[in-house]
Amino acid sequence: MDIHINKSNATPLYVQLKESIKSLISHGQYRNGDRLPTTRKLAEDLDIHRNTVIMAYKALEDEGYAYSHVGRGTFVIEPEKMDKKEEIAFYNMFDWSGHLSDKLRKRISGKLLTLYQSESNPVRISFVWSQKGSQDFPIKKIQTAINSVIRNRKFLFEYTRSIGNLELRKIVTHHLHQKGIQIETDEIMITNGAQQAIDLIGRLLIEPGESVVIENPTYTGALTVFQFLQAKIIGIPVDEWGMKVHLLEDVLIKYRPKFIFTNPTYQNPTGTNMRIDRREKIVALAEQYQIPIVEDDYGSDLQISGPELPLLKSLDTSGQVIYIGTFSKTLIPGMRLGWIAASKEVINLLAEVKRFNDLCTTPFLQSIVTEFHNRGYMATYIRYLKRRLTERRDTMMKAIEDCFPPETTYIKPHGGVYLWVTVPKYIDLHSVWKDCLKQGVAFSLGSLFYLDSGGENQMRLRFAYVSKKEIVEGIKIIGEVMKEYSQQ
Repeated sequence: MDIHINKSNATPLYVQLKESIKSLISHGQYRNGDRLPTTRKLAEDLDIHRNTVIMAYKALEDEGYAYSHVGRGTFVIEPEKMDKKEEIAFYNMFDWSGHLSDKLRKRISGKLLTLYQSESNPVRISFVWSQKGSQDFPIKKIQTAINSVIRNRKFLFEYTRSIGNLELRKIVTHHLHQKGIQIETDEIMITNGAQQAIDLIGRLLIEPGESVVIENPTYTGALTVFQFLQAKIIGIPVDEWGMKVHLLEDVLIKYRPKFIFTNPTYQNPTGTNMRIDRREKIVALAEQYQIPIVEDDYGSDLQISGPELPLLKSLDTSGQVIYIGTFSKTLIPGMRLGWIAASKEVINLLAEVKRFNDLCTTPFLQSIVTEFHNRGYMATYIRYLKRRLTERRDTMMKAIEDCFPPETTYIKPHGGVYLWVTVPKYIDLHSVWKDCLKQGVAFSLGSLFYLDSGGENQMRLRFAYVSKKEIVEGIKIIGEVMKEYSQQ
């Protein structure tokens, strides 16, 4: 949760803290029964005295926003929303806080949760996730594929191998051959989306305290996984041409990381495309220092302009690159299906880890995507989607130029689904974000994607799965809110 206080403000800190928590409650980010952070933890996080937190919690109780239970903690309560039955259940609820693993309680990042919570509000226009009922989804063709699978598959509802359906792995293998990656079918494993792929690789390679190199900013889902696994995370800055690879060698020498995690093609969140010389350099450094690379590629199939650059895996001659791909961005986000391409040795080890996790990826879903591809729907849909993405990217850039402050800059993406925007530092972007949510418009704060501090005046805007009309309306609302704050 984003709890903010200003130590230079004349208002007492405990009052600021109380009001900040009340604001989170009113915006639905804390709900009935939610446990507030312990006084010690919140004091450490905010670098204030513990007594200040105790006073704030006591004030919340006095105003009817919280309830304290000795030995359990302080909980959010909104009595006007509770009937008697709910109130009794609330006061007698079991306290799980003392039963959580230290890894979960101490290490997990709240950043990914914050992304989801922006969607817990009533959102009309989302630049965060795909909109419900998007007209872009090929629903009828997916229905045709589903019906065909149900009619024709004998072993549809039985377990399959942990590495995945052979027919789907053949499709992925052929797809990667077209991208210049020389790979065999038994060097592919199907996963429940790229997120599971990152988690499995992390569990295989990372011990607590070991180092991992990432881009900074980076994909929040990867950052959360590595934090949960208690890795020591070293960030390498990103500019308009991707990771600043000239900074990498000293880091490799000093920290000897377990691997380098990179998203070189239409990077999430910045949309940058790593320059060819940097791609060649990062692979060369990895080989020189014998350090694996984990290449996350959600977007190379969504190139809409500019030159096509080689994937790191296609430059790999020693088997050091573990490649992650996904169908989620090119088909339907909620259809969680991805893959890992790596040496047979690594795939076999990852299959062992996956068996501990979920045995196998749903055979039904794998069969649907296989059928969808074999009917020629996939290629047709991707061509359609790329046309739509071009139109919407251009619409969004034009709307930003028209509606945002003149000092605003952005990185023009040549593919993928994200636009990275930097606004003037005098704008309180966090307050803009909260006010936009009240008006039904959601975007991602740039600070969510940074390892530590950074991104306070940056935002990530997703231009996929929103109509051009919604883009214009949503950007106009964000611009109007920014104007209000720039005049304060």
